Amino acid sequence: MTNFNQDKNMKNGTKKHHGGTLLGLAVAMAIGTTLGVLFAPKKDTKKEIVDTAKEIAKKFKKNRDEIKENIENIFGEVSEDAEKTYIRIHGEIMALVDEAQKRGELTKENFNKIVDNVVDEFTKGKKWTERQINRLIHNIEDAWSEISK
Repeated sequence: MTNFNQDKNMKNGTKKHHGGTLLGLAVAMAIGTTLGVLFAPKKDTKKEIVDTAKEIAKKFKKNRDEIKENIENIFGEVSEDAEKTYIRIHGEIMALVDEAQKRGELTKENFNKIVDNVVDEFTKGKKWTERQINRLIHNIEDAWSEISK
């Protein structure tokens, strides 16, 4: 089945990528951590940096797996384009949510409006089904319980 999907994607002119963008981020974090360890002045500081790096790597892996699962549930497959779009949508929403929080205007109703407006903007010109768009909105709106804490 994998070969069929790969063949189909090649015919459509698309190519599946699993984590090219996020892999680059992980590599950059690893390099930064390594440099921090190399230039850390004390042994204790080096241990703290290593422990922090391990914790970041665990969280990154968990978040990465969650993102891939969400994308697969929404779009049916994980592609680099879907991954980038999903991350950009979340980033835009989080920036607007942060602004609303700072103004003291963040309510569930405002959050849902932010989600709807951002998703509407990002879906213009995309060949997404109504079902994919609704799944995306629902997926993002599920974050309300975490955001409202």
